[in-house]
Amino acid sequence: MKRRRNLRRLALVLVLAIFSIGAVGFAPAASAESTVLNFALSAEPAHLRVVNNGGQAGRAIVLNIYRGLFSYRGSEITNELCESYTIGDDDRTYTFTLRDAKFHNGDPVTAQDVKFTIDYIMDPDNGATYRSEISNIESATVLDEKTIQIVTKEPCAPLLHYLAMPETSILSEKWVAEHPNLTEEPMGAGPYKFVSWEKGQYCHVERFEDYYRDGYPLTDEIYFWFYPDDDARVNALKSQEVEIIELTPWKYLVELENDPTYVNLTEYGACMSLVFNPAYEPLADPRVRQAICYAIDREKCINTAFSGRGRVATGAPVPETFSGYDPSLEGTYTYDPEKAKELLAEAGYPDGFDLTILSTSTYSMHELPAISIQDDLKKVGINVTLDLPDWATRLTKGAASDYQAAIVGMSFDYADPDCLMTYFYGDAVSNNHPEAFVDDELDMLFDKGRATLDPEERAEVYKELYRHLLDVAPSAFFVWRDQSYTILENVQGFENLSGAMTIYSPICLEEVTVG
Repeated sequence: MKRRRNLRRLALVLVLAIFSIGAVGFAPAASAESTVLNFALSAEPAHLRVVNNGGQAGRAIVLNIYRGLFSYRGSEITNELCESYTIGDDDRTYTFTLRDAKFHNGDPVTAQDVKFTIDYIMDPDNGATYRSEISNIESATVLDEKTIQIVTKEPCAPLLHYLAMPETSILSEKWVAEHPNLTEEPMGAGPYKFVSWEKGQYCHVERFEDYYRDGYPLTDEIYFWFYPDDDARVNALKSQEVEIIELTPWKYLVELENDPTYVNLTEYGACMSLVFNPAYEPLADPRVRQAICYAIDREKCINTAFSGRGRVATGAPVPETFSGYDPSLEGTYTYDPEKAKELLAEAGYPDGFDLTILSTSTYSMHELPAISIQDDLKKVGINVTLDLPDWATRLTKGAASDYQAAIVGMSFDYADPDCLMTYFYGDAVSNNHPEAFVDDELDMLFDKGRATLDPEERAEVYKELYRHLLDVAPSAFFVWRDQSYTILENVQGFENLSGAMTIYSPICLEEVTVG
């Protein structure tokens, strides 16, 4: 497309020229033979440290640099570095056989690297996002160069899901020893090798010739361009400076749908919610949290913040495909400001109180709902001040529980209801789970659901968990937002993965071509 033709022209004439890409920077030169894919991200990642969830933008990049034992392609778990596995009669012993694969430095991926990765994630000093999940592993034993045996502490139904997340991708023990700064020196066994990160502009990756999927990836290079401004991101697509954009702003969808130059790929994505920090005294009372759930006008929020795209979230924050989904819970929290006032009065706050909501100015899908909710809560006496830092600061504050309430896009890191632990399990303190929130019954149900292997019994556990979750109201769930990628009409091979797995869609980039 346009950028690729101009890049080749620059390479051929060997002159220095300014090539505008809006507010982002200057495009580097590529060789005349290279096929280049340009992907516009909605933010610049805070880091590329794969063991830490870096948000959607960071995941898009690490999904192409790294590979784990498993991943998702569609809604199903697929084998990646794992060629095959068996599960012992005790339901706790897993034996994994690795395929012949190489890291980008040319070293083979070995069972020792798998063991090292598990140990690295479980080491609290390394601050891995999903240490709690991986801590279900009791031991990891290398049987030979390509075989590792993992034993869990108890039966663990979602173990393979844990091992399918990008944050559990396999690390090279040798590379980590020599390059401990994984933040800016990523190296894995994925389809693309890291080349450079030009801060404020782009991240550049190139084709790994020894990738284990023969014939892939189909393009030689990808530039991940950083376009935090919604309008600039769409304009980059319109001018064909990029071929794919993520998080297409809702206000542009109708316009783009009516132009055959573009294809919108839309699925429902995150469940937007307002998470409460009980360390702030009024929010320690579940009646106050329930009052806020009733005070939110979800239809108004969809219309004003999401241009009418999405659907209200009035029940448990789980897709219909998740075990134990209970349609009878839909409608638990509807817009009822009078009920909200009653609950506030019962809790001792008849005149309301002051509340600060943390969101971010980086993403309109976070900022605009905060503004809508600010207006709703004012009507029941709660005086809201908005804190709207950039995304990196938002993540820092979230990780430190430095907020009273915060807007969160609840994405699903793996296709199992156990993934709700990230938001609601007692010791799973994260960007979206305040340290002060602990509920023993929720924790018990999470533990029971994880250890229950029979599908019907497991579904009953999660039905109970969802009901209790709505009762204790650690968050107010308000909108299932539409999540779109928009591509040029001549882009082939890219798929917006359905429902809970939409955040894994960039794994498809190895199969993308541009006609």
